[in-house]
Amino acid sequence: MVALSIRFLLAVFLLRASTSCSQSVGVVGSGISGSFLAHYLSSSSSSSSSSSSSSSSSSSPSSSPPPVVSVYDKSPVPGGRVKSVNLTVSHLGVAHTVTVELGASIAFSGNKLVSAMADDLGLVKRVPREDASGSTFSLYNSTDLVYRQFTSPLLPTFVLNLLNKAQIVASFYDTLPALSKLTNSAASSLDAFYASPSTSFFPSPRSLWASINLSHYLSLPFSALYEASVSSTSTELLTTLSAAITRNNYNQDGGTIPSLVGLISHVPLLSGFLFSIESGNDSLPKRALAASGADLFLSTPVTTVLFDVHSKTFSLYSGEAFLSAHDTVVIAAPLASLGIDFRSVSPWDRSVVEEMEFDEPLPPALSYRTTVTTFVYAPLGINPAHYGATNSIISSAVLYTCPGGGCENVFTVSMLHSFSGDYRRGDAAGIFKVFSNVGLLTGEGSIELRSIFREGAKVLEEHKWNSPGAYPDYAGTRGDCGNFKLLDARNGGGLYYTNAMECTASAMEISAIGAKNVAAMIMGGAEGGGEGDRDREREKERGRGRRRGLEDAVKVATAAAEAAEEL
Repeated sequence: MVALSIRFLLAVFLLRASTSCSQSVGVVGSGISGSFLAHYLSSSSSSSSSSSSSSSSSSSPSSSPPPVVSVYDKSPVPGGRVKSVNLTVSHLGVAHTVTVELGASIAFSGNKLVSAMADDLGLVKRVPREDASGSTFSLYNSTDLVYRQFTSPLLPTFVLNLLNKAQIVASFYDTLPALSKLTNSAASSLDAFYASPSTSFFPSPRSLWASINLSHYLSLPFSALYEASVSSTSTELLTTLSAAITRNNYNQDGGTIPSLVGLISHVPLLSGFLFSIESGNDSLPKRALAASGADLFLSTPVTTVLFDVHSKTFSLYSGEAFLSAHDTVVIAAPLASLGIDFRSVSPWDRSVVEEMEFDEPLPPALSYRTTVTTFVYAPLGINPAHYGATNSIISSAVLYTCPGGGCENVFTVSMLHSFSGDYRRGDAAGIFKVFSNVGLLTGEGSIELRSIFREGAKVLEEHKWNSPGAYPDYAGTRGDCGNFKLLDARNGGGLYYTNAMECTASAMEISAIGAKNVAAMIMGGAEGGGEGDRDREREKERGRGRRRGLEDAVKVATAAAEAAEEL
């Protein structure tokens, strides 16, 4: 620890020696939150400068170069929980290659930050494979199919779509309109956040949701909202369709989750249209990072964040290895998955390192739900007999309602790719996506695989999301998520936590909202002077060069200190 203190003091000394250096921002995590943050910081210096100049006519804005951003991730590839893979399978002698999503799969047309980022990066949007034209679904309660959409192969797709829309309205005529109204209202409330100036921000997730009149949904269980605003007498929608939707999206009981999570879970079904990225959803974080110009360090876990209370600067370490010194550090991944040791140099003795004292308490530790994503090649499709179907035709997706609080393993089966192009029937050859608790490769899971699908089915790819998990366990959470800024430093710098947003809900757009808000907080302390894109880029490169020079000097000084210790 003494050696760590010496290295940190050398880093701080050299960092402070260059007063003309750009603000340095270290980001831990390269998923949607971290990558979007890097992109927002890169592109916001000009907008914040113009906002500053337009808001003050009496004085010209001070000139400040844009931040220099470094992004660190323990994984060998960027993207976090957004992960795309290409699967190639031979069917009847013909090779088929399909891009599929192991993690975050879909976005909603009203997700304006994700949609705008895709447009800015030149990414092509498409209808998700899960929402292919003519797709049908059934609801399964672990014993019987309690709801089935029309799957006749004799009807044209557009007729089938109209019939199925009419069927779902007729089945839940007394409750679905009210739930749809609530969902659409919540989704449209975000427009107020999107319309806010790029430099405005909110100190906490709760204050952000309060600004658009949605904070009351953080503490109200979804079942209570349903009873108060949808129906106090009929629970059929809540225990069937709503239960299956929430299980598919969050793998947890739809009645016990907070109302905000429940409403967000229903947005894909009840509001707008859905899209994914043609080249894979992980193109979003990868392209955003590339466009930001941030320095990216993969396979580099950050294990220690060391703060100097005297200089208000931070140093990052991976084990005993010094990584870099920064004015601002942003944790852009779930704290539960990182295991970071937060330390501070003693205010009384610079040679002493002690536990960091935060300005605000850390957000409560969240437990996460493990979910396994499996892709299956089924040359003969789903086995209708597994679901007790009385005929050979079954929907292209089966959503489990999981009564009694959960399913033992599988809870969603859906066709992603039909070799015939017909997405109406699941009992046809295709590639299927399965969500489960333990997977389909071994033990009871492999037995379930052979039961759900007809002969010849095999697993193409399986990924277990368990570090920390696919999404937080929201049962019992009430939106008490702490603040985005955990520790204040000079000139707007400090320690931030974008993933505080995930305490309230989990989706790509929610991560993007957290990133946008924290970017505004950081830029509020470092507004630029509007020098033009090329000038800003040249200044950024000069700042990056100074940073590299400082870090090289730190390494040389550290080596000298170690040599002196050995002597």
